[in-house]
Amino acid sequence: MYRNLPIFLVVMSAIYFVGWENLEFPKRTNLINLEKFINPSVLFDIFCFAISHLAVISIIFIFANLLAEYPKRLFPKYRHISYISILFLTLLLPIGYAKEFYPRLEISKIFIDDIYLTYSLIATTLIAIASFTYIFFFVKSQEYLKAALLALSGLVVFYPLLHEIMIPNAATTSAGKQQNIIIIGLDSVSNSHVKQNIDSLPTFKYLLESGISFDEAYTPIARTFPAWNAILTGHYPSRSSARFNLTPFESTALNNNLVRDFKKQGYKTVFAQDERRFNNINESYGFDQIVGPKLGASDFIIPALADNLISSYFIRTPIGELLFPNLYNNRVSAETYSPEVFSKDISEVIKTTEEPLFLIAHHCLAHFPYQWRDKRPTNEFTEEAYHTVSLRMLDNQVKVIIDSLKQTEKWDNTTIVLLSDHGEGLGLEHDSWITPTSDEDLNLLGYMRGHGNNIFSKDQNNIILHISTPSMRVENQRILDSELASLVDLRPTLQNLFGLEKTHSDGYDLISEQSSRADRVIFMETGVRMSLPTIDGRTLETEERMKILADSYYTSGDGLLTMSDSFFKVQSQNKQLGVMSRDMFLISNPTPKALVLINKSDGAWNKLQPETDTSPEIRNLFENLSCYRSGLTGCYKNNNNELQQPFELNKGVTWQH
Repeated sequence: MYRNLPIFLVVMSAIYFVGWENLEFPKRTNLINLEKFINPSVLFDIFCFAISHLAVISIIFIFANLLAEYPKRLFPKYRHISYISILFLTLLLPIGYAKEFYPRLEISKIFIDDIYLTYSLIATTLIAIASFTYIFFFVKSQEYLKAALLALSGLVVFYPLLHEIMIPNAATTSAGKQQNIIIIGLDSVSNSHVKQNIDSLPTFKYLLESGISFDEAYTPIARTFPAWNAILTGHYPSRSSARFNLTPFESTALNNNLVRDFKKQGYKTVFAQDERRFNNINESYGFDQIVGPKLGASDFIIPALADNLISSYFIRTPIGELLFPNLYNNRVSAETYSPEVFSKDISEVIKTTEEPLFLIAHHCLAHFPYQWRDKRPTNEFTEEAYHTVSLRMLDNQVKVIIDSLKQTEKWDNTTIVLLSDHGEGLGLEHDSWITPTSDEDLNLLGYMRGHGNNIFSKDQNNIILHISTPSMRVENQRILDSELASLVDLRPTLQNLFGLEKTHSDGYDLISEQSSRADRVIFMETGVRMSLPTIDGRTLETEERMKILADSYYTSGDGLLTMSDSFFKVQSQNKQLGVMSRDMFLISNPTPKALVLINKSDGAWNKLQPETDTSPEIRNLFENLSCYRSGLTGCYKNNNNELQQPFELNKGVTWQH
């Protein structure tokens, strides 16, 4: 067997490394400082990734050798040719699979369609015939071991094909009276995106037909990690200390949050997310189970290696989950990410959980670059077109959750929260709160694409927030709430809705405190302010952005990428801050330095001077903003009427349109 090893390595190398110069890894390693990732945990992940490939390659080697025994006996003079032929046909199978399921992979571009269809059919047929012929007709009694090895290795080689037709697990029905709570998170989806495309989003339309929709809901910060911290803790970023992605865990957030509220009541708590690269939320928050790729700094390296024969062949299967946990269900590797597999895994949680369920299912498909394993979803090469198509696939993913609840008879015992942690700026005209009339105004407006970099952008910050209880659906109750709402309101709202112990929060109960919300203000801030690169996620522009970010972080002892203190301080000084009332919006912009007051109803706006604009209404805004900047408790809830008074338009100010 080992005499064939050199031949095996030559053939394997010839096929495995086709197009290496076009793959992700050489590009990224040239741009990212790998010294930042030298950490025992990261190195262990990379070691396991390499060992997993070696194990699969060894199985293919054993399978090809055993399978080649039959033609070698018939044609002893041509044993090397027969071995190469069998090996080639064996490797052609996963290449064909890649062509079918991952058309954006470089490895799938080895053959054109017609040749692929011809050779894959021949390969599959010959391998199947040779396998069964060898096992049943040419195995002597003393060769049972070879037959067993052939069968086992063949099972591994063919398992991804078998997995596609396997029967799903049996479902459980709802076992108790406690209501389930499922929070469906949509990454990079704004309120306007859903409204404009609602007719092509049947699942969203169905969900929004009953329940309460909060039309004036805003994220306190348009970045995933701090936004979800605001949801779970009920505190604004300036209070929770989670003011950027990948900041260190804060002990209060870990021990006092919405997850632990439900966990105390006997709920099974599950967190599912298909891109965890910039969101370090894990079991430390009280979750019993995590669905998604393995968390850690290695998530910035291993997905760059996803464009290969072995991992792509197995990545949709439980074997792939076991061998390649950094790639399984990982939206970062858009070339191999399968939305339907992530949805299936969430569905399995719903179907197999007997306890009352607290589930957060956060979907990142609509996040830049708005693509997944299929070919480019549209020929319209605009960000808006890409994003719109990703919304439709996102709608399909949410449908799987709803269908699973109905199949298990849990739908009538489940409260659904549909929300987005933040929106997405696509550079559209309607997106800005202000209309620039000069180059100076354009400079003030800054980045409008992406998220977390501009609170002048409506689409980055105006989010989806919808609550639907079983009773609301039965009564076909539909309410459109036009008062201000924030993600910090969700924890107190659910505490009241489910009769949980109330804790101090910066937010309001959106249902029982509706009238008092008329006089409230809400706060917003930006994260790291960086413009979005072009739509092609492989461009040098994208990778240069990654380099700037990666070099500003370090790998912690537990293998998590964490923002450096120096970068935190610099970026904190570069934040935009905003305070919004029902009618007005005050924004503090750092560069160029300006205070901008916006009339929300007509878009009129003006730059203010604190020294001269001293009317009580405007002074009230300044004080609210200063209070938020300092992190004082009195800013957030209506326990300081002087600060929380709604302010009116100062008639002495000249407004711009």
